[in-house]
Amino acid sequence: EDTLDITEGDRPFTLYLDPFLFNSSNNTQWPGYVVAARDRRSVEKMLERPEVKRMIPEDVQFAWSTRPEIVAAQEVYKLYILKSRVQFLGKHLERIKLGKGQYQENTVDFRLSGEASAAFARLTGANIDKPLAIVIDNKVESAPFINSRIRNEGQITMGSSATIKDAQNLEVVLKAGALPAPMEIIAKNVVGATLGSDTIRKGFYSAIVGLFLVLAYIAFYYRLSGLIADIGLIFNLFFLLSIMAALEATLTMPGIAGIILTIGMSVDANILIFERIREELRSGKTVRASIDAGYHRAWAAILDGHVTTLITAAALYIIGAGSIRGFAVSLFWGVLISLFTAYVITKLIFDMRKHKQTLSI
Repeated sequence: EDTLDITEGDRPFTLYLDPFLFNSSNNTQWPGYVVAARDRRSVEKMLERPEVKRMIPEDVQFAWSTRPEIVAAQEVYKLYILKSRVQFLGKHLERIKLGKGQYQENTVDFRLSGEASAAFARLTGANIDKPLAIVIDNKVESAPFINSRIRNEGQITMGSSATIKDAQNLEVVLKAGALPAPMEIIAKNVVGATLGSDTIRKGFYSAIVGLFLVLAYIAFYYRLSGLIADIGLIFNLFFLLSIMAALEATLTMPGIAGIILTIGMSVDANILIFERIREELRSGKTVRASIDAGYHRAWAAILDGHVTTLITAAALYIIGAGSIRGFAVSLFWGVLISLFTAYVITKLIFDMRKHKQTLSI
């Protein structure tokens, strides 16, 4: 039998490998090895050598674990030696779900039916006490030992050190293998860094211009009261940006769109209040009575509008993903803050004007 002494630097290949795939029921060591994360590239370089590839049988392949693990306080990957021929396809699995074993350990349960059930029964029956690798995209998610012949119902028992997260990852992998339709890329768009930053910059300038026009219009139409609304709007943006910074949220185009929409919602609340105050003043009430009645009568309409928008933003965050969530976050907090500024900050300023004989509005 031909042999080859494989080394990388001063270390032989075997010194990078620490066997772990051991079955105590029949005292058998299977080809599964732990490799330190820092040594993975060295092992890959050795396996990629032409002289090494010539020694590997055609029906055998090496496969890494899908993610690193922490073993003995160090980050490691697992390296498996597998048969190249796929023995069973995940698309035949049904009703994949999390479960609990006899001793309350995490499990992943599944069902089989029809011809797939018989095929899996033959496969597992012929390989009892042997590991069965669960592979997706040429990476091994798990390699549980086959304890008995499996026909209609199966259960993958996670190790004692496995967490619920490990079980969830395995469930996702099995469900991905059971998807009936392949993924097909219909269209692909690539946005460069320059184009992306230019879009963000234009969106930011649009928000600034929109804010300036709104501030100017409100101050012109409602006079001194409009300036009070402008103060509330500026506080609104200040609080919103502070919360976005505290949440470490990235300012994207959808996020900027949410901020612009918040400006409109904040102004809308003040307009409702001002129009109510005007109506009270026209009816002959004093400035004090008009301010109190205006805020009281506008409250229901403002609360309804804000609550429905908050529900919409929450639904977008829960159901949506990616940039949609960015829009939902800025909209949710912006609307919530606009409710605060309209009924706390601007009302506080109006309360200081209640003793006036006239009101500029």
